[in-house]
Amino acid sequence: MPKYIDNLLAETLIELSRDRNLDSITVMDLVSAAGVNRKTFYNHFDGIAGLLQYLIQKLEDELIADRDDPENWGDSIRNIMEYMQEYAWFVSKVLRSKYLPELKTWLIPKLEESMKEYINVGVQLLEQNTGNPYSLTDSQLQLLARVYAPCVYYLIEDWFLNGMKEPIDEYMNVILRVLTGGVFAAIDYLVENGQSEEA
Repeated sequence: MPKYIDNLLAETLIELSRDRNLDSITVMDLVSAAGVNRKTFYNHFDGIAGLLQYLIQKLEDELIADRDDPENWGDSIRNIMEYMQEYAWFVSKVLRSKYLPELKTWLIPKLEESMKEYINVGVQLLEQNTGNPYSLTDSQLQLLARVYAPCVYYLIEDWFLNGMKEPIDEYMNVILRVLTGGVFAAIDYLVENGQSEEA
């Protein structure tokens, strides 16, 4: 039952935003359109921003491929960009809403965690391909995630805000080249630098 209510409220928010800006939609508007009461809403979410977070998390669960394989990152990025194209009207309203700063504050750390998974898989690939052990400290892993997670976010956001002119596969390949080349080169540098300091 809770998931049904969560999904109902998320779908209602999307529908209401077809004709209105997100900033003008109140909790009362939302619960009235969804046929639930305010208490039910606040039992599930702390406000509209919380509902948007739930919606983004739900989309991530649906759109993001298995992250244990770096090859799947291309599929995940493509899925996200295709969703942004299909629901451009809604994405545009989210990006112009007063909720965006709060959403970014919540989203960037989540992206950093995903980036750590990508980097760890990259380390395993480097070890397989070179036969050499690669070991990153927690602080090195955190540093790489903090650099590259916002990079991927802003590249995709920039593509959207500039009218999505580039074909998805073409732009996705640029993102992957930037990401893969940069992360792998940085891993090499950090590992070499760490080894030389220990010697």
